[in-house]
Amino acid sequence: MQGGAFLFAWMKRYHLLVSGRVQGVGFRWYVKDLARKQNLAGWVRNLSSGQVEIIAEGEEKDWVLFLQGLKKGYLGGNIQDMEIQEEAPAGEFQNFEIKFF
Repeated sequence: MQGGAFLFAWMKRYHLLVSGRVQGVGFRWYVKDLARKQNLAGWVRNLSSGQVEIIAEGEEKDWVLFLQGLKKGYLGGNIQDMEIQEEAPAGEFQNFEIKFF
């Protein structure tokens, strides 16, 4: 591998759309805290559809722990559905934030 391909070979990037009772209950802060504990970098935001969108990068082992914690944590029961799509890592994030807009 060359250049950036080698740098990001160990990273995974996922785009999640989470449905259920995930707005107005502190879900974004829940996601942010969990993502930071698992060393993921990216962001979370509410969508006008009522879903919550998450885009983040990190090691596969950290993603496994993040997804387990997301489903089993105190707000995990609010999740009805979760669409997960893998994307190519870009290394663009320094930390995990909540987007407001």
